[in-house]
Amino acid sequence: AFCAHAILQENVFLIQDATRDDRFADNPLVAGGLVKFYAGIPLSITGKDRRKHRIGTLCLIDSRPRDLDAKGMRMLEDLGKLVEYEVEVSVAMEQAREKAAADSSK
Repeated sequence: AFCAHAILQENVFLIQDATRDDRFADNPLVAGGLVKFYAGIPLSITGKDRRKHRIGTLCLIDSRPRDLDAKGMRMLEDLGKLVEYEVEVSVAMEQAREKAAADSSK
């Protein structure tokens, strides 16, 4: 449920203490003490239609309440951009391999 909220955001989605947030307090991971802190950034890639498409989230989770300062937020945003870049490169390489294979079979 955390990532379902984070993927809809434009920036970092931050929950400092999920036990105090009505949206998540009854989540089994929160009630069981496994997740209290959550920070997530949506990940997007550019599709063949040249539009951005959300593909998931990159998140930080802790069993203790925490805060994420401005530097930490920027670091998570930068890591998210790096992941997006890596995925886009991987997709482009796969498309190039598929095109090369199709061209060689002609």
